[in-house]
Amino acid sequence: MSSSSSPGERALVALNRLPQADFPAIVSRAVRPEHGTLTFRMSFFGMPIVLTASATSVGFGQVGTLSRTASDFVLRFTRALDRVTPIKLPNGLEIASQTLALDPTVPSTLRIDRRTGAVSSDNHWVVDAPNTLYNDSHTITLPDKGQRRLISFTQLASGRYRFAVRTQWHASVTLSSWSVAGTALPGGVVNIAATWTSYYVLNLTH
Repeated sequence: MSSSSSPGERALVALNRLPQADFPAIVSRAVRPEHGTLTFRMSFFGMPIVLTASATSVGFGQVGTLSRTASDFVLRFTRALDRVTPIKLPNGLEIASQTLALDPTVPSTLRIDRRTGAVSSDNHWVVDAPNTLYNDSHTITLPDKGQRRLISFTQLASGRYRFAVRTQWHASVTLSSWSVAGTALPGGVVNIAATWTSYYVLNLTH
C-alpha cells in the first residue's frame, strides 16, 4: 500500500489482514455518544420549508456481529438506538423528542466489499414519536440504503480494534395525514437527509 493511499484504503487492508479464524466477531458501539444531523424538506401549508434536528446515540455495548466471506465483510446488526432533538414547526408547534431504532423484525446489514472497499447497507429504522401521529400512528418506518464509507481502522489492544463508517443517506416518507399535539396538519412528502459518523469496536474471538 503506497503512502498516498487514502485512510479508507488503509482501513480495508488492515481488515483483510485479520485471521479468518477470528470471525465471526462481536461488534460494539463505543461508550462515547455519536452525533448526527437530520434535515427535513417538505411543504408546510403550501410553503417549502427546511427543518433540522440533531441525533445522538443512546447506550453502548454489542450492536451486532461481523462475519467474513470470500467477497465481503458483513455486519449484521442486532440493535441500535438514537434520540432526535425536538423540532420546532413554523406555526409554533413542536415535535417532541423522537427515537430512531433499528426494526427488530427485519434484518439490518452493512457490507464491505473486500476488494474495492465499497460499503452497501440495507437498514430498517422505526421512528417513535410520542406527541406526533404519522399516518395515524406514533411510529413510522424509514428504509436506509444510504451511502457509506469506511474511513478508519485502528488497533486498540490485542484482539480489539475500532473502525469508523461515514454515513450519508436520503429517504422519502409520504404522509397522507399527520398531527402534532392533537393538531392536524396537511399531508405531503417529506424528504429526509442524514449525515453521521459511526464508531464501532471490533472484538475478535480467539
